[in-house]
Amino acid sequence: SGGRQDCFSAFIEPLLRHYPNLQVVSETFCRKLLVSGSGKAMRADGVELELGDGRTVPVRCAKEVILSAGALLSPQLLMLSGIGDEAELKEHGIPCKLHVPAVGKNLSDHPVVNIVLQLKPEAIESCIGRVRDSSAMNGVMFWKTQVDAEREKKLKQPSGADMETVFLSRIDPSAATKFVVFQVSDKLSAFTADMRSNILFSPLSSLAFSLGRLLQSGVVDL
Repeated sequence: SGGRQDCFSAFIEPLLRHYPNLQVVSETFCRKLLVSGSGKAMRADGVELELGDGRTVPVRCAKEVILSAGALLSPQLLMLSGIGDEAELKEHGIPCKLHVPAVGKNLSDHPVVNIVLQLKPEAIESCIGRVRDSSAMNGVMFWKTQVDAEREKKLKQPSGADMETVFLSRIDPSAATKFVVFQVSDKLSAFTADMRSNILFSPLSSLAFSLGRLLQSGVVDL
């Protein structure tokens, strides 16, 4: 039970209290990676940042750069750094430092299709207890379509399942309360990283999340 946490709240914010050498910079845009060498000897030496006041500064690393900007911005940063398809980089006036055609390719969206089924009376009677005691989600099934199976054969490597089926026994009566809790969580998460790591803000946010969990647990399923 409870609300979903974002990556910052779950993994970074707790570390700020114990590691003084960890610095989080908010309102900052990463423009590109700073790389040296060529071919297999190429390595990332740092990043180029655009600060909130418009200044552009290089930040060098002593050991390694971890690129974790999501499915869209990670390949964009690589391409802005000159790593990607040489022809595409040339179109945008970016010097190619490493020709990797796969960068920025094969992005797949996740469409959702709702299908409503009505159980027969005898089926409802046989599983009424499980339905009432559940949180609405009763099962998840991953499977592969014939189209993806053919693509897997051409690639000659496993690609995993490309379809997911989620079985719901009913509409969750507590959905409205959960929605309110998540909305409050989103508002609190809208603060900048520097504010959320403030010594006064952390207890306040923890109290709000605890109150949300209490309200959610108090909802009675009909």
